[in-house]
Amino acid sequence: MNQLTIRVVPDGDGVWQIHFDLHTETFSGRGWFWGAPESLTEFASELSTYPLANEPALVLGYDQMQGDDIMLHLRIRHSGTLGALEARAEITDRDDPTCRLKAKLLTSYASLDRFVPQLRALASGTRSEAVLLGG
Repeated sequence: MNQLTIRVVPDGDGVWQIHFDLHTETFSGRGWFWGAPESLTEFASELSTYPLANEPALVLGYDQMQGDDIMLHLRIRHSGTLGALEARAEITDRDDPTCRLKAKLLTSYASLDRFVPQLRALASGTRSEAVLLGG
């Protein structure tokens, strides 16, 4: 099944471990990086618009969060003209940032409608994971 699962591990000081676990038909990978729960809430808000404005993204990493400084990245964008969406994920090995998985999965607004409340509940600590399903 094509899906991206996001989990968090709170550590008590407001900065959490945010985990990505990605499975597509041809790729799978997992990784984590430090992030604030507010970044999940902001991302959920960006995903709540219809149609999507710009390309909502969740980016976690070092410094300017560009190039090899990106540790986790999820961007949602339009794919084609019929309302299909594409989720592009990037997961980096924290010990060797030149090793990274880049993959995409096709998804839909219906999947986003299920994912957004899960993401908000994840950020508030009332849910253990949020799952974006591919279509």
